[in-house]
Amino acid sequence: MLFAPVKAQAAQVEKLSTRIEVSNNGTPVINTSFSALNVEVAMQQIKKGEFSQSFLEGGAWKTFLQSAPKWMKVQGDEVLFDNGLKFGPGIILSDTDARKIMNSILVSNGKAIIEQLNLETPDVPESPVAFYQPGKFTNKFTDQKGIAETTLSAGLTAILDAQSNYVKLIDVQNNNQTFSIDLENTSPDLKFNLQSVTPEEKTTFGQYVVSLDQSLEYHLVINRNLLHTTDSVTLSLPANSQLVVDSIESSNPEVKITPNILAFDENTASGPSPIVAATVDFSEGLNQDIVVVVKTHMNKALISAANPLELNLTLQATITQNGNGIQLATTPDLVTSGINFAMIDGEKLSLASGAEYVLGRERGEAKEIYSPDGSWKEVGDLDTNLSSVAEVIKGGRRYTIASGSGAIPLATTRFNFDLDKNRDINRSLIQIYGLSKGEKYFLYQIKPAQNYTANNKIHYFDVDYSHRISKNGTLISESTVSKSNTALPTLNGRIPDFSAGENEYHPLLITDAPVRKIDVLKKISISIVVFILIGAVSVFAVIKYL
Repeated sequence: MLFAPVKAQAAQVEKLSTRIEVSNNGTPVINTSFSALNVEVAMQQIKKGEFSQSFLEGGAWKTFLQSAPKWMKVQGDEVLFDNGLKFGPGIILSDTDARKIMNSILVSNGKAIIEQLNLETPDVPESPVAFYQPGKFTNKFTDQKGIAETTLSAGLTAILDAQSNYVKLIDVQNNNQTFSIDLENTSPDLKFNLQSVTPEEKTTFGQYVVSLDQSLEYHLVINRNLLHTTDSVTLSLPANSQLVVDSIESSNPEVKITPNILAFDENTASGPSPIVAATVDFSEGLNQDIVVVVKTHMNKALISAANPLELNLTLQATITQNGNGIQLATTPDLVTSGINFAMIDGEKLSLASGAEYVLGRERGEAKEIYSPDGSWKEVGDLDTNLSSVAEVIKGGRRYTIASGSGAIPLATTRFNFDLDKNRDINRSLIQIYGLSKGEKYFLYQIKPAQNYTANNKIHYFDVDYSHRISKNGTLISESTVSKSNTALPTLNGRIPDFSAGENEYHPLLITDAPVRKIDVLKKISISIVVFILIGAVSVFAVIKYL
């Protein structure tokens, strides 16, 4: 059935101020270009099934039909989807079905036919409209918060990335609307919920600071709306994954899960390429949300070998309609934290060594002690023989939770590296990695430092981790490893691997005496006075010379 050329009209010609906030799994996407392509006019023609003869005979439509992915079936000028939806000349659709088809066209690289249909009206731009930094029209990229804005025609609009790949559909209806766009979570019908964490573990940009002994349980919620556009979802692990799958289950009998045993084996789950963990298939006619429970654990051996300690624990869900603009959901970003200690004499402001400790945490009224097998055991009294059940924490060691310990690496790249001196100072240092935010941790001394009496005071501490964006657009990580809560200028210079803002040490007092801050202040004051005197002498010399 043929139709006369259509001259569709946009519902509104007014341009509406529109803002986007772009992130990548919670982290702002900065200094990146995006554009918007109005698809309302094209969608109305698809909805009514009214296409001009010139469009049907044009190169854009012919190319789209010839390169259609296998999940589309082409019959003449009609396109039929696996779920039963179809579009083409003379096929009338509902608003909901037309939007689903629009998404499928964009996912399957069909932007060219949308742009061709847009030529049927004078009221919609024929090409994408660039976003720019708020108030800076010439800066056509996102700002330091991932924000950009522009003015758009009303209606359904496709967001495109710098390579003109489809990202997401938004519905522009009012002035000054703001749309959140997460590049790692583009499907409104797929969502991961992390069950095995507490609110206290959440940090900036939606990350969670976890302990390396935690098991991770995810619930993937598949919205019923998705069941009408696809018949399966794929779960995948990224390349070099540190995550190992234990089980993937659904209580719904109409859901079929086909696992890939490679993702369940620590030796094969961490391959150099992404690996499919399972496919989730649905029965035809299913009309309710689906919850898929994915239980996993961390590959401790891989994590402990990472230097610096970085986690790669993501899991992705994607629909089968793959193309540029794949619809996906990604699990929240997980990080871990830790802390460095320097055993010191607070009165002398000098390093000490020889003390031994146990690592513990308080949960309510109970105290738990970290044990050599990587687990936490509840104890009733700290005065009992803890060394028989606890991991003994000693100087010169780096402890990675649930992954054992090793000697603190020598600072061999330091310009004045001295092997014997480095080893001697390291005996005063303790490094603990793999702790979570929100716990009340402590160290308890079970053996006094050399030439000192015992200090039976509980040394409480917590850990933290956060990200922030610097003024120049750099993503900066800050944690209790990179920043100490107490400045020790007289000692920091002696610690071989000390690096301001990257690797700092917290004082661990080997006696009850506090740190003598007055001595530190005196040294700082003397340095300032000396600096002023040197400056004055220099100025006097210059004046005299003139």
